[in-house]
Amino acid sequence: ASFSFIGNIGFVLRNQGVNLVLNIFFGPTVNAARGITVQVQNAIQGFATNFQTALNPQITKSYAAYNWDYTKFLLFLSSRVSIFLLFIISLPVLLETNQILTWWLDTPPDYTDKFIKIILLITMIDALANPIIVAAQATGKIKKYQMTVGGCLLLTPVMAYIALKLTHEPTMVFITQLCIAIIAQFIRIMIIKKMLNFSMQEYFKSTVMPIFKACLPAFCICWGITYLLEESFVRFFTTILSSVIINVIFIWFFG
Repeated sequence: ASFSFIGNIGFVLRNQGVNLVLNIFFGPTVNAARGITVQVQNAIQGFATNFQTALNPQITKSYAAYNWDYTKFLLFLSSRVSIFLLFIISLPVLLETNQILTWWLDTPPDYTDKFIKIILLITMIDALANPIIVAAQATGKIKKYQMTVGGCLLLTPVMAYIALKLTHEPTMVFITQLCIAIIAQFIRIMIIKKMLNFSMQEYFKSTVMPIFKACLPAFCICWGITYLLEESFVRFFTTILSSVIINVIFIWFFG
């Protein structure tokens, strides 16, 4: 319970510490943009969370039954499908952020569009992390995991404060959070691979490479379509329709 508490404190301070740091430097205006960003993040994150809720008990059950191969299979599957679900929903938002904010808020706070784009990338990293968190808890050997990952996440508000001191640029807070999220994910993989006896190459081959092969070409094609059209409702509708169709095709054949 104590080690879980450390990990949870790290997660809470990562998110709420960003609010505090932004408020210290910029006041309520930028924090309003942060609040809108979190609303968008929670709405999109729910799709992956619902899927993972169905799969998480199976990861714990298979580990408890000493079925290591099936545990790894579920871990890799949950990571891939979570990203694909998020990407299908997130891609139109990434490409049409300004248009959505204009329709929604008329005059959105400054930096909101930049915040949303970065926070969606962080959300995808978190979606990759959740299956690993469940697998680590299933082993019961959480001391090293919670101390290391929790300690890494605790650095977020500190590093964000230093970044703002040096640059005075609000987006640096989220870039810092993204960098630490990537580092924390790498640490998670290094710890869990020993617990479940799989290699770094196996994780990249089963999880990371299918994600890149499916999502990167889909993003480039959809971005090209959006870039060629003028901003309008027709472009917005075309972006949504094309991103769904193209994503499904690439995920089916390469993901």
